[in-house]
Amino acid sequence: MKVSVSSVSRVVGHISLDVTMRGDDVDAKLRILNDPRFIEALVVGRRFDEVPEIVSRICGPCSVSHTLASITALEKAMKIEPPEDVCLLREVLCHGVNIQNQTVHLYFLALPDYIGCGSLAELVKKHPEIVKTGLKLKTYGNKLVEAIGGRMVHPNACIVGGFTKTPSKEKIEATIKVLKESKRYALETADLFLKLDLPELNSPNNLHLATASERAYPFIGDMLSASDGLTFPSADYEKFIEEEPRTYTTSKYCRLKGSSFYVGSRARLNIYRKGLSESAEEYASKIEFPLKNPFENIPAKAIEILHCIDASMEILEDIKDRRLKTNTELQISSGEGVGTLEAPRGVLIHHYQVDRQGVVRYANIITPTALNGNHIEESLESLVKENMKLEEDELKFNLERLIRAYDPCLGCATHLVEIKMERV
Repeated sequence: MKVSVSSVSRVVGHISLDVTMRGDDVDAKLRILNDPRFIEALVVGRRFDEVPEIVSRICGPCSVSHTLASITALEKAMKIEPPEDVCLLREVLCHGVNIQNQTVHLYFLALPDYIGCGSLAELVKKHPEIVKTGLKLKTYGNKLVEAIGGRMVHPNACIVGGFTKTPSKEKIEATIKVLKESKRYALETADLFLKLDLPELNSPNNLHLATASERAYPFIGDMLSASDGLTFPSADYEKFIEEEPRTYTTSKYCRLKGSSFYVGSRARLNIYRKGLSESAEEYASKIEFPLKNPFENIPAKAIEILHCIDASMEILEDIKDRRLKTNTELQISSGEGVGTLEAPRGVLIHHYQVDRQGVVRYANIITPTALNGNHIEESLESLVKENMKLEEDELKFNLERLIRAYDPCLGCATHLVEIKMERV
């Protein structure tokens, strides 16, 4: 028996699913249909300062994450040490893009599945107040990103070495006010999404990975930490993470020490729960840890929004009265660097080699959806095995809900895949 979902709606990009059942054996193939855009090839031969603007175009929703990951990788390649204030403002930017993306996913991609709405139009008609809350919270996330990054999408104030413009005390105080106003909507969001009736599903593999640093709940760091205790420098990612092409999709898939694993809000919450803000922890205490159900990525996102607002206010309150240093003198040199951070959907890796003129000679980008690929397919197979008796339409609906719970970003995941063939 074969079940096919020709087009999964309410995801970022284009994807289809084929599930084949032979007795008790289930095989799921997630087909990412976006065309490759050869971003890695485009940046080779370009000066380092052109790269962040190019890679931000991989994806509009994830543009801040790609900009910052590329900048941190290039700084490491050229041995540039950004000032502490720059690092703190970048952390705030990561919080902002998480507020933006998690809000869109929760309210407009995932929520219709759980309140009897088949489309966004139906959601707007039946629950206008809920939609207004989502739009308000998204707007506040936009304002935070714009205040620090210059624009709410494709930030133009972020450069290698720092920022083109230092936010004034007045700007920072205005941004703190915006964050305080947003808290009300974040609390409403947590109340709503922690009460959803989620399908029960045990994750086929509970190995997860997140960025590590000295911060209690880090979004940018030089290390990667797995749930099994493995911690390694981001620069050594190739020793532990294996990329593999698939013939049926334009995304690469990844394994950690030969195993599938997952990244994203659920992974971060499992690893760094102790670092949550007080109000975010109050909601985390209402659910059972560790989070083993892939559908629990949804309440995890709602808790993270609350944490990101609190953490941003704490940083901005701490720096508002001091004279900020937001750039450093650049010394162009050759080298190799890896930048890692937490994009909304999980660990994002940028890797570059730069020559003595500051020209990029090698580029590799690994996105959260590529890291999650194997885990998504295995979870889909588990869902089918546990629900063999369901009617086909209901089974398809649950398969789509599961894909949406991971919140895949398919434009980011698309990669030029080289297929080698041998005739025997």
